[in-house]
Amino acid sequence: TTLTTGGAPTAGSVIFSDGTLFAQDNANLFWDDSTNRLGIGTTSPARVLSVEGNTIITGSLKVGPLIATSTLGVATTSPFSEFGVESSSGTTTAAIGGGSEPSCLQLYAANGTAYRVFVSNVAGAVTSQAGSCE
Repeated sequence: TTLTTGGAPTAGSVIFSDGTLFAQDNANLFWDDSTNRLGIGTTSPARVLSVEGNTIITGSLKVGPLIATSTLGVATTSPFSEFGVESSSGTTTAAIGGGSEPSCLQLYAANGTAYRVFVSNVAGAVTSQAGSCE
């Protein structure tokens, strides 16, 4: 089988085969050679790999550090606030802090009331109060 081009490639094209012709689709797969960045769903990749749109990842994903610029859900697609954690067992565990300074975790009740939970490295030093961590 001989593969032929479906036209001249444009800058940023990642060439692939549609089974008969070589093809390109810059709106969905784009290489920025000046920054060495790959864009999936974008022609302006902001990082080494930029993915625009919904993503499904099966298996393990190692991320560190994780910076969310919008809402972040763990085991949920609709977090109640900027960060949401749900558990199928009904028991949810979260770990914060670990340093010498107290950490503040802001939690929300189902009615939207915000609660601050302060955790320090001193045994038994967990306090909570209504309000914001800011």
